[in-house]
Amino acid sequence: MGGWVTKSLAAIDGVEVIAPSSKECNLLQNSDLDNFLKNIEIVVHLAAITGAENFHRENPERIYAKNIAMARNLFNSARSAGVKKVVAAGSIMEYADNAPLPLREEFLDFGTPTKSHLAYGKAKREMRKMGQSIFSTPATYVHLVFTNLFGPGQNPAAAFIPSAILKVANAIKNNDLKIEMWGSGSASRDFLYVQDAAQAVVKAVQGGAMISGPYNICSGVNRTIKESMLEIVNLMKYKGTISWDITKPEGSPGRTIDGTRAKKMLNFYPEDKFTEHLQACIDWYTSQHD
Repeated sequence: MGGWVTKSLAAIDGVEVIAPSSKECNLLQNSDLDNFLKNIEIVVHLAAITGAENFHRENPERIYAKNIAMARNLFNSARSAGVKKVVAAGSIMEYADNAPLPLREEFLDFGTPTKSHLAYGKAKREMRKMGQSIFSTPATYVHLVFTNLFGPGQNPAAAFIPSAILKVANAIKNNDLKIEMWGSGSASRDFLYVQDAAQAVVKAVQGGAMISGPYNICSGVNRTIKESMLEIVNLMKYKGTISWDITKPEGSPGRTIDGTRAKKMLNFYPEDKFTEHLQACIDWYTSQHD
């Protein structure tokens, strides 16, 4: 998402964007941060140690410790440098599996974060509390709770949609007549296109001091994994069959998310163009893997 955010912010008149790579500015080293934050008014924090469910399950200590360390270093340096606003990327994984529905921002600390991504959810919760404490006044802290992002360039190992696209592309290439998917396909997700997510960041950057706090950033539409997979199959004109292995895990069942606060305070309510955005992803991934 960083690339889309950089392009969107750079298109605003009078805005100078500095987007260092992890090699240019290591968030785990305060000396790098002190140099980069001189004369900076607004910081957008999108960096994270994350991945697919298996990665989260196998690396909880690394995920928790490094995400917390990056946020702590960045926030402390930003405060010392006099940064006026920090906009940070949260995650739907902050919510507990048994949180009241629809998911609203006041339920972010209800129960324990979703079990399948526990360390990441806890790290994002701690980051939010840290940011709200450090930048309570006079600076502003905006915490954007993103749902399931997708878009061109996304790591296939970290998300369902690019993984599914490549799975179908390989089946077509190899003339495989059957694709096996984990779970029943009944779990649902709120898929948010990365360019829409970038626009939410822009709106948070441009908003005034009164927008401080957490916001659910979502498409507002829930789709099952099976529905989404069939959409991909139809767009790619795959003629084989899809087999669902119910002995395999499929993650959280999916929950309805309330985006009312973002609509009211950030004027964020993306248009549903799921099929069009899926096609853009398919075109990009197939062009990269021909």
